[in-house]
Order: sequence, then structure tokens, then C-alpha cells
Amino acid sequence: MVYDNSIPRINNVRWLARLAMPFPTTAGAIMEIAQAWRFDKSTLDFLELFPPDLSFESREDFMTRCEEVELLLREEAETPAEPILSPQD
Repeated sequence: MVYDNSIPRINNVRWLARLAMPFPTTAGAIMEIAQAWRFDKSTLDFLELFPPDLSFESREDFMTRCEEVELLLREEAETPAEPILSPQD
């Protein structure tokens, strides 16, 4: 996965977790809230990484999954690209 967008500020994700009450809720419902509250593009792009029907059981579950995705994106960005090898290699 190559993610070329900026990662949202953690304060945006925390605020969105508060707005998304009550839990359980879905990623699609959280996206609708983010759009209604006019969150910035980086937050909306980040939320699109989750399938709309993905369910979050609690605020902590949502925050944990966001942190996991952010960590994966950062690791991917820091990993050096592997050279393309020819079929003979």
C-alpha cells in the first residue's frame, strides 16, 4: 500500500472519536460525522482507509485501530524501496 497523503493530526482523530458517540459504530458513520463537521482532507483521506462497514466497539477501539494504521503508514514511508530485479535474478 502506498499512501501519499499526510497523516491527520492526533487531535483531529481524538475529537472525531468524541463526536462519534455512542459506540459501537461503523467507519462509514464516522466518515459521515467527519464530513458534516468539515474535517480537513488529511482526516477524510485517512478514514477512507477503513472499509465503511467496519465496526468499532468503543472509542478506545477506534483510537487503537487508527494508531495501528498510522504506525504501518509511517513504517512503510520509512522503508527503503527495493530495487526491481530482472527475471534472471
